[in-house]
Amino acid sequence: MYKNIIFDVYGTMVDVWTDEQDIQTWQAVASLMDFYGVNLLPEQIKVMFFEGCQKQIVQGKKRYDYPEIDVVKAFYDILESRGLGCKTKATFLTHAFRVASTRKLQLFDNVLETLAKLKKAGKKLYILSNAQASFTQFELKKLGLPKYFNGIVLSSKYGVAKPSATFFDIILEKYHLEKRDCIYVGNDLHSDILGANNAQIHSIWLNTGHLQNDSGHTPTYTIEDGDFADYNRKYSEGRSSAFREHKMTTLMRKTQTSASNCVGCGKCEQHCPQHIAIRQELKNAKKELEGPLYRIIA
Repeated sequence: MYKNIIFDVYGTMVDVWTDEQDIQTWQAVASLMDFYGVNLLPEQIKVMFFEGCQKQIVQGKKRYDYPEIDVVKAFYDILESRGLGCKTKATFLTHAFRVASTRKLQLFDNVLETLAKLKKAGKKLYILSNAQASFTQFELKKLGLPKYFNGIVLSSKYGVAKPSATFFDIILEKYHLEKRDCIYVGNDLHSDILGANNAQIHSIWLNTGHLQNDSGHTPTYTIEDGDFADYNRKYSEGRSSAFREHKMTTLMRKTQTSASNCVGCGKCEQHCPQHIAIRQELKNAKKELEGPLYRIIA
């Protein structure tokens, strides 16, 4: 069914925890600034940084409904205010800021295994994420993700973010993708699911936060179990044989068939000598064996 699967990064594939409010984060930035000859207190840098980010948002709203900031620019503006406008130094400050503020950065269980299965099934994988290119590109490499993806689009490069449909249009146009061939996978009901809905793209809500959906934003599919481990395990342990057999007999053939194709006419039941409630059984098969992974592969 879907040729292209587009993924969010943080909270979906990557389990991350950062603390941008901790004064120790800003102490690390202040130390590097002092090395550059800019003498500012950590508290001063913190205030100037967030004020700069807010200015970027205000400016960005003149062009986009959901603008994105660039943290490199935020640090560049601080340096420039002290007569040292240098993009290279601003980038180094961004790296120091990210390293100092990061408390946890790791893949959710079975992410790589799931991506490998999708690639093996012939799917093209992409990343569309609200993220800062200055450090996210390094984090993706550190976690071994880039080799699985055909393309990566990060919001800071374009000044617009999810849930704006404009951001989704960027990846569609950049890689010549058709909406009907795409599905978006994300954990955030606002930026990911509302964004996909705005862009008129099907979506999977990967509920890594184990939340109730009272947002009013409806995904096409939901993985309620929470993370990639469950996403993978659901089909690789208890029901693996049934799923594998069902996949082989419905998808891996010249003319694909599936329980989902049943139109509910009831003609088959009229000819069944065992009087099986075929329509209901097909509904059961669809529910048990044709979940999100099956539909992605289909």
